[in-house]
Amino acid sequence: MTVKQNFLISKRLNWSIRLQGIILLTICLSCLIYPTAGNTDGLDKATLKALYTYKFGKFSKWPKEKVNLSTKKFEYCILGSSPFSQTTMNMMMGKTVQGLPLTIKVFGSGLIPEDVLSACHILFIGQSEKYRLSILFSRLKNLAVLTVSDIRNFSYQGGMITLIEDEGKIRFQINPISLQQAGISMSSKIMELAEIIEDGQQL
Repeated sequence: MTVKQNFLISKRLNWSIRLQGIILLTICLSCLIYPTAGNTDGLDKATLKALYTYKFGKFSKWPKEKVNLSTKKFEYCILGSSPFSQTTMNMMMGKTVQGLPLTIKVFGSGLIPEDVLSACHILFIGQSEKYRLSILFSRLKNLAVLTVSDIRNFSYQGGMITLIEDEGKIRFQINPISLQQAGISMSSKIMELAEIIEDGQQL
């Protein structure tokens, strides 16, 4: 077998492994969209959105100082009107993200101190904050906080991830520029499954 043939076989094998990884990830996310028959009870769209947001934490990378062990916890923050029930939040409590135990903090509608915001790893922004987004984004600027919402056009306005209900499914948009400004990177596998929004336009 020639060197060229070995190279082609190796290249095909690497692509096959990569493709399998993408397929497995798609199946994993699809399990959230189409739960198996044994898990459908109580899994409404709000619960699926919460689980999606938690999963994004698994496939994101924050600056080292944000997730080092001295922080002791991974903070999942909810600002404004929360679509999540206490049962949903209890389902997430006790899980780990980036090797840190997940804790959930809920803040009422309105502005919260910047030092509190900066401690959040993920910030889910509720519908009640849709008219305060510009102020909120200005305060979040340069903070390593992953912003997620189901507010319409959230990613077009500068938010990082928008969750969208579409014919019984949940899909998502990602604004990579907002991620970059916050020093957060997202797995390429997730990026391939998302609608990419840049400069207020879908690519």
